[in-house]
Amino acid sequence: MIINGLLDNSLNANDRGLLYGDGVFRTMLVRHGTPLNWSQHYNKLQHDCVSLGIACPTMQTLQDELAQLTFSCAEGVAKIIITRGSGSRGYKPDNNAVASRIL
Repeated sequence: MIINGLLDNSLNANDRGLLYGDGVFRTMLVRHGTPLNWSQHYNKLQHDCVSLGIACPTMQTLQDELAQLTFSCAEGVAKIIITRGSGSRGYKPDNNAVASRIL
């Protein structure tokens, strides 16, 4: 798993994606190390982030991170989750929150 660009398996327990479902995700098929329909998945992810006011990582950033996870995958599934990030307690989002990305 890659979290915010690092091989990791833990996320801040105060992440709004975990606490409130405050984020977006895409799940895609991977064949021969390549996510199928990548451009369409990224465009939808970007659209959904804009709708929620969450900063969307660049296509290249996500593509590079996906490549780290899928380079040896003959066939499988990849999932990208973008959350609003960690914040203070309560439903109101923190204006200074930095989005988290989980692959």
